[in-house]
Amino acid sequence: MEGPPTDETVSAALDTAATKHRGQKRKGSDLPYLVHPVAVAALAASCGGNAEQVAAALLHDTVEDCGGPPVLDEITSRFGPAIGKIVADCTVLPEPNRNWRHGKQRILEKLADLEPKSLLVAACDKLENALSVYRDYLRLGEALWSRFSAGENAARWYYRSLGDVFGGHPNLQPARELVAVVEALEGRVRGDDSAKPRREVSAWHGRWTPLKRDLVAQLRRRGEAGERDAGIALAYLSATGLISQDEELAPAEWLARVGAPDMLVEMMDHRP
Repeated sequence: MEGPPTDETVSAALDTAATKHRGQKRKGSDLPYLVHPVAVAALAASCGGNAEQVAAALLHDTVEDCGGPPVLDEITSRFGPAIGKIVADCTVLPEPNRNWRHGKQRILEKLADLEPKSLLVAACDKLENALSVYRDYLRLGEALWSRFSAGENAARWYYRSLGDVFGGHPNLQPARELVAVVEALEGRVRGDDSAKPRREVSAWHGRWTPLKRDLVAQLRRRGEAGERDAGIALAYLSATGLISQDEELAPAEWLARVGAPDMLVEMMDHRP
């Protein structure tokens, strides 16, 4: 795409993400995978990410989950080298005959060496994953760990290690909150039922920026036009507190319209 990234770039990135991830489910749920990149993009927009970063957030898993290096070539050709670079920085392709921990160690090593533009998107990605794990632990308890092939101890090691990596960036908002979420998860696992993420930065989740408003408007239009994944992604943003509850979502009606999975209905009933 020629010229500097704009909200049209974000719209095109949403199109691409929706197409690439169509039919994929989020691990351990009936939710369409699109909810994750949309949530990462909303987080990036909330903390001042530009159109380049928000578009890259929408595309950040397409290479890893939807075709490997040829997809990166496609992304770079369509969206330009800057967005392609961020997507590449957020990608660690699996290596044959390597175990789970080796793959996670490669991720941690790559995260430790990212430039600021990519670091913001990567932090939002890992924060959204950590928030999902924390919420699911509250809902499922110890049964949560069965979704991790390497087991509880390895999964907890990985999230603690993410906290260590991002703890070195205290001025980066999503990094700061990631550390808080990991600490809260560890507290819950150790039996502290009062443990919860510090809320010092929670207000930015619902912060509105022009890019975030445009993303939400696009999801609404697509949901109303019958794009179920986009409609569920919009409901997910509301259920997880990434858009404010006073927006005109009409949650019950919207959930019924998009045919939301029971899991999301439950999340909406207990949203922050």
